[in-house]
Amino acid sequence: MPQPITVRVAKDTATPALKAMLRRVSPMQPLMMRLGKRVEILLRKYFADYGRTGNFKTRRRGWPTQHFWDRRIRNATAFTGATEHEATITIADPAFMTHFRGGTIRPKEKGALAIPLQAAAYGKQPSDKSIPGLFLLRTRKGAYLVAYGDLFGKSRKGVNRATLHFYWKLMKSVTVPKDPKALPPDTDIEAALLKETEYYLRPCAT
Repeated sequence: MPQPITVRVAKDTATPALKAMLRRVSPMQPLMMRLGKRVEILLRKYFADYGRTGNFKTRRRGWPTQHFWDRRIRNATAFTGATEHEATITIADPAFMTHFRGGTIRPKEKGALAIPLQAAAYGKQPSDKSIPGLFLLRTRKGAYLVAYGDLFGKSRKGVNRATLHFYWKLMKSVTVPKDPKALPPDTDIEAALLKETEYYLRPCAT
């Protein structure tokens, strides 16, 4: 299982401009705490905006949102500590790493993953029994969970005047591509750190 990701604001890896400012600070921990909190705010806002505006495949299909980015990942993001040398912001949801780096998802136990094929199945599991009349259909292209329904997709148990609807495809694994927008650009983070450091040093300026 992917582990939660940690974003660090480290003194040793700062940009030259930020390093020049940091040399004027002693002790460093209070500033590192402020920088960590600033990056937490930046990341949470970024995830909220990305969830609302991202060009996701499910959104293009018109499927209902599951609020993965703007709620789940945003709420899992928090400043978790600071030392004299670095601040730590943790995204405590293992699912984030799968999108950040890409990866293959496999079922936890013997069986298969149920991949939704239409909006009525998205965000649900066959075990929820929210779609009555499901049965397994095996074809040359794979195994599917299907049910008879009317022309609008409303499921029904009877087959009279009904249409067969495909709700899930059963797969042994699925590959999630790396999302280059899983985190904001480094330039945005660097700009926020510089600005916050300038604010911190301003009362000390004479």
